[in-house]
Amino acid sequence: MKYIGSFLALIGGLLVVVVALVSLLSTPIKEIWQFDLSSEVHLNIVAAVLAVMIAILGYLSISTKQRLLGIIIIASSFAGIIVGSTLTDIAMLFSIVGGMALYTGAVSEAEKNKTQPECEQAEGDKAESKKPEAGKEETVKAGEPKNS
Repeated sequence: MKYIGSFLALIGGLLVVVVALVSLLSTPIKEIWQFDLSSEVHLNIVAAVLAVMIAILGYLSISTKQRLLGIIIIASSFAGIIVGSTLTDIAMLFSIVGGMALYTGAVSEAEKNKTQPECEQAEGDKAESKKPEAGKEETVKAGEPKNS
């Protein structure tokens, strides 16, 4: 889940960046980019900056804390959907799915690591510490039976 979420967030962010760059060169795509009534040029720049941030966070989530970055990617994707246009919304869906995969993947890994309750782990540690170390022999006084 870690790699799937990271790559989906990376793809979603890079799609918005590519669309932003292509809209600078092509007039029809620029008209599609600014199709929404709420979409202005300044808001599209904010969406492109958010997309760059999502792409960077998607790359960083491969090697760092995926749960925190998953939450940040989800929040940034929703902000990109609010301020961006229709093309931004479509690409941000990849980022939202990637952020969800990162968040849920981190939760399931934490559950896998917690196999035994803490009480049983503490009792197991005490039992191991009472065992004599290898190489050391116990001295037994005369007349006393040796515990085996």
